[in-house]
Amino acid sequence: YLRISVTPQGTHKLWRAGSDVGHPQVSTRLFDKGNTMGTGLWECTPGSWSITRDSTESFLVLKGAATLYDSDGTIRVKLRPGVWHTTPAGWSGRWVVEETLRKMFVVTA
Repeated sequence: YLRISVTPQGTHKLWRAGSDVGHPQVSTRLFDKGNTMGTGLWECTPGSWSITRDSTESFLVLKGAATLYDSDGTIRVKLRPGVWHTTPAGWSGRWVVEETLRKMFVVTA
């Protein structure tokens, strides 16, 4: 999955100039959804943004480094290759991508 090409999508849609760091560029490759809401590869260059999930996402980190923070500022998880993590629907927090990160994801309700 590290060699599969991904398609550039531009600046992360949740990034806000002046309040977030970096200028995170996102690339994706979607797979057949099967019985999920979406599956695929997601890659992002360094940067940060806040998010509130409206669905549950489980993912495996393939390369890179990032840290997820809960909305109260505590570290939720440090993401590195081989880490499997789930962010549940309703989770609010912040992504901080330190090294270009690639993950394989599955989105469910």
